[in-house]
Amino acid sequence: MASIKLVAIAKDEAAYLAEWVYHHLSIGIDEIDIYLNGITDNSYQVMRLINDKYANVNFYDADRLMGTSVRANKSFQQIIYHFAWSTERRRRKLSHLAFLDIDEYLVSSSFGQNIDSMFRAAGNFDILSNLWYSDLPGNAEPFSRVFEESQMLQKMSIVKSIGRLKSKIGIPIVHNFNGITRNRSDINALMSNGKTIKYAAAKKFSGKRIDPNFCTSLIGKCEPWFVFHRIFRSHDEYCASLMRGRKHRSNDAPIKDNRSGFIAMEPSKMTVGIPMQYKINQRQNSNYYRNFENFINKCNLGSEVLNGQNFVRQKYKDLEQLVAQKPNLLKQYSEVFKGTVFER
Repeated sequence: MASIKLVAIAKDEAAYLAEWVYHHLSIGIDEIDIYLNGITDNSYQVMRLINDKYANVNFYDADRLMGTSVRANKSFQQIIYHFAWSTERRRRKLSHLAFLDIDEYLVSSSFGQNIDSMFRAAGNFDILSNLWYSDLPGNAEPFSRVFEESQMLQKMSIVKSIGRLKSKIGIPIVHNFNGITRNRSDINALMSNGKTIKYAAAKKFSGKRIDPNFCTSLIGKCEPWFVFHRIFRSHDEYCASLMRGRKHRSNDAPIKDNRSGFIAMEPSKMTVGIPMQYKINQRQNSNYYRNFENFINKCNLGSEVLNGQNFVRQKYKDLEQLVAQKPNLLKQYSEVFKGTVFER
């Protein structure tokens, strides 16, 4: 029987850790490890309370590894992922390992399915790649529910992958495993519907995207499982997230520069068709959030979640102050400010 650990890296995500952990426990993830780095919010308090009730959810101080990655000019994500992969291979307790960010949720097309159904639908694999389905910018209030009974999602050509620990697939490289760039023909890489996946040929994508022609066959269809990527959340949360920068990628820029604004994505090689409607049964959604409230109460997380949300609100104010002091940043990072109140 398959078993799976989920690994994540988190910097100042206290507002979102509880909902992220709850969701992945609710779908049957066996173990969760979260590597905390550069923490200035109450993330440690949140994780201690969760770990006190759920011993299968662990957290680690990754600041030392962050320092190592910066000095070596190497990707912090890849260092953490490689460490986790090597550790679990030696441990020999679980069969699979997955890597997600805190704004990414592993979701079934028929909401509420257990992770076991993903393994059954996909069959035997070395790598299972799930497509990103992004949220859309809109008028959502800050800290709205992750899942609504109806919401529009943009299917994308970018994947996040799950690896079988006994397979010879190399090491994790954020979106995939580096073995596919060397011995692709020897690796059984599938989608959650059990079909062989075809990655983009360009070496620079390194298994990050699927082939453009392959994309065409996926338009208008929803795979059994996908990764819901909450790029936008709400206007204020999107803006606040820009203050995180990208130090984990050895980037000292004051603004997170890998976003394209608070605007819907134009059709491109990154998108697959037009936005799709994702629906959840009313009773299922009510039960999901009733159980979430039980999780919050069991872990005594109410005040800590509020503290995390207040931290995000303060980051929005910090952004206002920063661009007031350095208005040239609005021009320098004009792309990320599109569609926001800061756009000029």
